[in-house]
Amino acid sequence: MRIVHESGRVLATDVQRSDPNSILGQDTSVMGWRSIPVESAIAFRFDEQRSRTVRMPFVFVSLDVCWVRGGIVEKTSTLRPFVGRATAIADTVLEFPAGTLRGDGNGSSVDAGDQIEMRTPK
Repeated sequence: MRIVHESGRVLATDVQRSDPNSILGQDTSVMGWRSIPVESAIAFRFDEQRSRTVRMPFVFVSLDVCWVRGGIVEKTSTLRPFVGRATAIADTVLEFPAGTLRGDGNGSSVDAGDQIEMRTPK
């Protein structure tokens, strides 16, 4: 699985999918991690669009978080370790290493209103 921005830029090639509705699925998180591999992400997919809050207790690294609603980015935020917190309406929440959503200055940054896709490699 990989995550691709509308510009064609691949944001992640190693995506862990989590089922946030199951007790075991909630274990897939970055709590306690000291680093996050480049080009990796965790995807939390939900059955419905509603307010989703990401909190950072016991997370030792900054994260770029992307709230997606129907394939369209609703909000992005860089959250700091331990104290970061943000909320937006989404059916999918994606967590990346900090700096991933910034882009290279050529229109490839990820912003609200952009399209983002989760694709299975061919």
